[in-house]
Amino acid sequence: MNDFEKWFSKSTRRFEKALLKLGIGLILLLFLSQYLMSHDSLKGMLNYMVRLEGPKVEEVFAPETTITRDLRLELELVLEGWDLGQGSVVVLVNQEERATFKEGRVHLVVREGDMIEIDSFGLKDAVTVRVISASPLLRTPLVGHSVTTHDTNELLGWVTLE
Repeated sequence: MNDFEKWFSKSTRRFEKALLKLGIGLILLLFLSQYLMSHDSLKGMLNYMVRLEGPKVEEVFAPETTITRDLRLELELVLEGWDLGQGSVVVLVNQEERATFKEGRVHLVVREGDMIEIDSFGLKDAVTVRVISASPLLRTPLVGHSVTTHDTNELLGWVTLE
């Protein structure tokens, strides 16, 4: 083996060792940076995009700051020749039984986003449920809005505010 071959073999071994050390060092640096990025307090210092995005939506609109208003909504059952023995008409709010029509009128307290349904399973004749009064802040369902249902579940509306 001549001098050039010895020098080339020695140089390539040193280069391979340096390359291996560099690769191991970069992998360790990757693991360290991923560990540091898992902590929210350090993430903002290490990543510029986190600072540009701002706070999380959950932090801005926390449930403690949400204000819900109770509203009065009165419903009237209108039906000619309806008999109580014929079956019952149930008012469901968010798919839970809230009231049953017995006297022809039902008073409900609802919140924004509630879903109001009329359940008339088991009735032979069609029944009409009409909103006769509501809170002034209520956008839907409006006073005068009616639903006719027969032996089914019918949506009266979603409660929305002005």
